[in-house]
Amino acid sequence: MVDLEGLAVRPEPFYKQAQASSYDRESHKGGEAWFANRDVGQYVRTETAENGRKEHVLADLKGPGAVTRFWSANPDRTNVARFFFDGEAAPRLELPLADLFKGLGTPFGPDFSYVSGTGGNLYFPIPYSTALKITVEEAAKPLRLYYEIGFRTYEAGARVETFDPKRAEKWEVAAARTARLLAIPAAAAASSVTSGGTWGSGEVQWLSANMTVAPGETVAFPWIEGEKAVFEWSARVLGTRESRDWNDPARAHTAYRFLVLEILCDGERSIETPLGDFFGSGPGVNPYENLFFTVDGTGRMTSRLLMPFAKSMDLRLTNRGQVPYTMEFLLRVGARRFTDRGYHLRAQWRTLSRETWPPFDTNVLDTTGEGKVVGTVYEISNDGLIWWGEGDQKISVDGEPFPSTFGTGTEDDYGYAYGDNRPFTRPYHAQTRVDGPASGGHISLNRWYVLDALPYSRSIRFDQEIWQWMPCKPTWSQVVYWYAAPGSPGP
Repeated sequence: MVDLEGLAVRPEPFYKQAQASSYDRESHKGGEAWFANRDVGQYVRTETAENGRKEHVLADLKGPGAVTRFWSANPDRTNVARFFFDGEAAPRLELPLADLFKGLGTPFGPDFSYVSGTGGNLYFPIPYSTALKITVEEAAKPLRLYYEIGFRTYEAGARVETFDPKRAEKWEVAAARTARLLAIPAAAAASSVTSGGTWGSGEVQWLSANMTVAPGETVAFPWIEGEKAVFEWSARVLGTRESRDWNDPARAHTAYRFLVLEILCDGERSIETPLGDFFGSGPGVNPYENLFFTVDGTGRMTSRLLMPFAKSMDLRLTNRGQVPYTMEFLLRVGARRFTDRGYHLRAQWRTLSRETWPPFDTNVLDTTGEGKVVGTVYEISNDGLIWWGEGDQKISVDGEPFPSTFGTGTEDDYGYAYGDNRPFTRPYHAQTRVDGPASGGHISLNRWYVLDALPYSRSIRFDQEIWQWMPCKPTWSQVVYWYAAPGSPGP
């Protein structure tokens, strides 16, 4: 859950990440039905237990595997959730569904189980050796539940120990350590810090530079060579100011958007995004901290996404604005082996302005080779006060004919619900900016796939649906982050 080092390598054993959800099953028909939006009350099947109780099956999973995330918009205490492991007749976990997202009556606790922006979230590994069936009992009234359940399925032969809440003492220490690291995030471990000198094995060094970039020019950070990694790094634009003129080139949101970041690892284009957008802070400086990034009130933006390379890393900034900008950089670089399991960090930015009706899909990522998707940033500029959109995440892995991850709404994947307009920050997801009133102005969201990272061995396609029943014309800007094997396509 906090292993940033593990994100940068091929999983062993390999697994497929997928999702069970209440998406509208009409989508399978294609055509106009592809955008069907009745994403509620859709279940795998409904069963009647021996005592006559009615249970909706939310997920019927075959192992070896593990649940990695559970979200719901409307969990109720009157509906009991049950987890049946490995074909057992009795559930090992049985509790009111709402309590599952409040750290109540479970071994998960409030660090892993919570409500944010009216959305219930559970991030905790729930492994199973051969199977897991998750059901929710229907109480007095019909149950119209929104839900998403992310899960891994490991390759054949993987040995997985089944979750047992009665043996929580086995992992209490690890859970406590994980909770501390989620609350106070740290970069991937590097052995020792030196103040300069040679690059010996295991040594780590802080590198700093101030650079001024003239309009239309590109400047490069001093070349870094060797088998190394950037464990964390930060950037800040100096001398920005606020003013009443939105287009003032000295305003932070202008500077951080017009400075374009480009990073090459081992000579391959790996990252190309506006500077502020890379750190999930667009437009401008929106202070927050979660697992990957920290943005403070001074404009310093810090990344803890590990950037490994076998031979070299080249960091460049291009100024696409009208005035010069002065940058302050700080990088923590150290020796790190780049094995045949190693990946490069990738990131790309896309933006679009158009009417929201009729519904359509925007492509976030469409790439080949081998790698792992680990995060997205989603920014909306909305010139109206109405809700800027529904829309399901649709993720197809290795050429599958129908997405194995099919969401229930844009905000659902980002861990909140019903278009809630309150900012929040959690380790894996955040709504860092909401201008308002209502859903107008600028909105900035981010989501990190860590426990639920999405590996692929041949290809992956990640689409974001745009669906809005009240037509408007927002601008959407998206950053996607993934790790990829050397030689695979860049941004």
